[in-house]
Amino acid sequence: MLELEHIGHRAKEIYEEFITHRIYRPLSEESIIRKLHYWQEGDGPSLLFLQGIRGCIDPFIQLGDELHSNGYRIHYLNIPKVTTLKPVHALAKEYEAWLESSAFSKYITAIIGHSKCGILGEYLCYQCPNLLPSVKNIFTIASPHGGSIWSHAPLEYAREFQRGSPLLCQVQTGITNRDIPITSISNSGDHLIHPNAQIFPGGQNLQVDVWGHINILHHPDTIKHILERLNATREV
Repeated sequence: MLELEHIGHRAKEIYEEFITHRIYRPLSEESIIRKLHYWQEGDGPSLLFLQGIRGCIDPFIQLGDELHSNGYRIHYLNIPKVTTLKPVHALAKEYEAWLESSAFSKYITAIIGHSKCGILGEYLCYQCPNLLPSVKNIFTIASPHGGSIWSHAPLEYAREFQRGSPLLCQVQTGITNRDIPITSISNSGDHLIHPNAQIFPGGQNLQVDVWGHINILHHPDTIKHILERLNATREV
C-alpha cells in the first residue's frame, strides 16, 4: 500500500512538471504533421526519435529543431499515447510494422529514445538488425536500465522494469552483442527514475543537472551531448 501511495505521489509530481515547469507549448495535430514533414526534409543522416510512456512530440521540439538545423533528418512515429503503455515486445511490433513499410529504416544512423523507449530502441536494434542495419549510436535519455519505482505498480508494462528483470537483462546482453555504442544521458533531478538506475554498464554515461523526468529532453546540455556524439561519428 505504501508503495502504491508513493507511486501516486510521483504521478502527481509528473503532472505538475507538465503543467508548471514545462517550457514548451503543446502543438495542434496540424502543427505536428507540418513539423514531422519539415524534420524529414534534406539529405543528411537519418535519426529515429522514440517517445516515452504516454509521451508526445512536444518536449522533443527543441532537440529536433536543433538537430535538423545541423543537417540531420528526423523520423518519428506519431502513435496514440495509449499505445506506449503496451509492454516493450508488443510496442516493438508497432514499430516493426512501421519500419518494414518505410523506405528510410535502412538509412537510420542513430536512435534517440526517452524513458521506457530508450529501452525500446535497444530492443529494436538487436531484435530487428535487418530493419536497422546502419545504426551507429543509441542515445537513451532518462531510461530505466536499472529499474524504476513504477515497476511496483500492478501492471504488466510496469513490472517488466523491475531491477534485473528478464527484459532489462535481455536488452543489455542483446545490444552489447551487437556492439552498438550506448550513450545514456541521465537526470540528476529525476523524480521517476533514480540517476544510478539510468546508467548503462559499459556505455558512455553522462548526467544533466535539471529537475524533472521530461525537462531533460530540451535541456541545452542534453542537446549538446547528442550533437557532439553524432558529429564525431558522422560520415563526410
